[in-house]
Order: sequence, then C-alpha cells, then structure tokens
Amino acid sequence: MARQGNIRWNSRDKESMTNLVKQFNKKVRDISKNEPDIADYLPKQITSRSLKQQIKSRADFNRVIKEHSKFLESGAEKIVQNPKGVTVTQWEEEKLGRQVGEINKQRKAERKRAKVSAEKGTLTAVERQNIADKKYNFADISSPKAWDKYVESVEKQIRSDYFPNKAAQYKKDYLRSIRRNLGYSKKANELYKLVQGLDAQMMYDSYYDDPVLQINYTSEPLDAIVIAETALENWQTHLTNMGGSSNGAA
Repeated sequence: MARQGNIRWNSRDKESMTNLVKQFNKKVRDISKNEPDIADYLPKQITSRSLKQQIKSRADFNRVIKEHSKFLESGAEKIVQNPKGVTVTQWEEEKLGRQVGEINKQRKAERKRAKVSAEKGTLTAVERQNIADKKYNFADISSPKAWDKYVESVEKQIRSDYFPNKAAQYKKDYLRSIRRNLGYSKKANELYKLVQGLDAQMMYDSYYDDPVLQINYTSEPLDAIVIAETALENWQTHLTNMGGSSNGAA
C-alpha cells in the first residue's frame, strides 16, 4: 500500500474541526440535559486534540470529519442495544460498521498487492498477518468491555499509517529475531546486514512469497547457522528475481 504523507494543516482545516467539535459537544450536552436517562450511553465529548490523534493524512482528516458530522444528523443519537446488553448510540454502531467495511477494502487491496492465493499456499499467512476480512456483527459483541476493545482495534487499523507502521515494526522484529535466535556468526551477520538495508514494505510483502523469508523461519528448531545460510541465500535469490532492489527506509 502506498504511503501517505503527514497532513499539512491549514486555517480552513482547523476552523472546520473547531466548529465540528463545538456542534458535536453541544448535541451531547443538550441530550444529556433533556434526556438524563440515556446520558451514560451517549458518546463522550470530543476535543480537537483527540481528533487530531486519529489523523495522519488528508484521507484520515476527511474520514474523521465526515464520520463525526454524521452524529449531528437527526436520530443519530438513538440508543440501540444488542442481545448481550451492549448499549450504544445508533451513530456509534453504524460508524463501526462503516469503518470495518473500509478496513476490509484495505485488506483486500493488501491481499491483491501481495498476490495472495490458494495456489501459492499463502492463505495461512493471510490469517497470521491479520489481513483476512475483519468480522463484525453488533449482536455478537459480548460485553461493554468487548465493545470498547473492538472499537479500539478498529480505530487503530483504519488509520492510513497502519500498514506502513506494521511493516516498519515487522522489519525491527526480524532484525531482533536474527540476533536473538541466530547470534553473531558470519552468516548471521551477513543476513543482518542484508535485511538492515531492505525496504520495510518490500520485506513485509515478501512474507507471502517464500516461507523461508518469513520471520518465523529465524526461530525454527534447526541449526542456527543452517537457518542463517538458507535465509541469506533465499533473500539474495529473491532480490535478484526482483531486479536487485533492496534499499529502503526502515
């Protein structure tokens, strides 16, 4: 997935957000005052700072503004409850459903970009790397705590920097795994140096191309030198097949 640069905030952006925060919070306060029996189920008031923490790109900005603006629509504050007793506003339930749909579009694009298929034998890797479709059914959420946990995971995964951050972390973990499991032998050092120079996103994508290129292989119950030699050879072959492209940011 192509990386998106950090958003450049302008006065118009700040004004839009400030106005939205004021309107959103006013509606929460008004309903809490007029219908105190449902006050505990309304969304918490928001701040510009809390919204900015969810925004890393222009796409994030547009999504966050659009989603929170929907709470201002008539009826969005309606309370809904599932069979397990989880009680939220209609806006929150529908927002989560839309967000899961967007996450699944991103995951589908990831699977397509990685050329995942049954023929390649990479479907298990899809589950391991968490890019299979995310499941969501409000009726199945077991408790308020489970709801909060699910919301937290969705808000993290929908951000535009989720996959780039995941790739960067994967590279760091791979390098740590080399040292932890393979030590400092000549081949382990050569493998470490090669991986250190690889583009993180390319490494992440290569997970689906060859099991030996996966981080899991570095901790196989085999001789450490054999693992280092095999992984090094496979990475070199892989890079040659790609045209020798290896340089990139961590």
